[in-house]
Amino acid sequence: MERMLNAELAQHAWIDGAWVRCRDCEDAFWGAFRDDAFLLVKITAHRSKAHGGAGRPQRRQAAVAAVGVLAVAQAHDVAQRLGRGIAREAFDLGPHLVIKQAHEGQEKHNLAEWHTYWAAPVELRKYLCPPVACDPQGRWLVVRRAKVGNLTHAQRDELDRAVGRYCGDLHDANVGTLDGQPVVIDYANGFKGETLDWGKPRW
Repeated sequence: MERMLNAELAQHAWIDGAWVRCRDCEDAFWGAFRDDAFLLVKITAHRSKAHGGAGRPQRRQAAVAAVGVLAVAQAHDVAQRLGRGIAREAFDLGPHLVIKQAHEGQEKHNLAEWHTYWAAPVELRKYLCPPVACDPQGRWLVVRRAKVGNLTHAQRDELDRAVGRYCGDLHDANVGTLDGQPVVIDYANGFKGETLDWGKPRW
């Protein structure tokens, strides 16, 4: 019988034959014969030490610090808004980061995007604009800054083939490029604000 990970473990690890590997690096792996309880302890300790819970520790620290800078900017009414949707507003955090602030009662959209990214299969993650830090209640989400829209036909086709069957609402304002790679910028499942189920394509 094929080894399966429970939902909590699957957010942070994947099965590679006889090994369970960290989703965020190739440096950490454990035997797939280990039980879920053992693996959860190990992967949690590894992520806390190596990834700060969410990717590169330096980038996460910079993101959290930037949230404070934005609060000051908003207080003085000089924060640059990049966009406003039904659930969130996006603000400029400099050349490399964007913060998505949830409207009151719409925090689920930020949480959905955060969980969707970390639960995504490794081979599909490159098609999602990466989150860097997330407020535990979903009030804000800091992501890397992608160039919105203007995909070539080839890039659009690549994105549609890779994640179109999982992500809806892939209009021009929700897609872009990051380091030359086509990515989905908003993948909180449209109006629903639900975590995508990578095991159940839409079609």
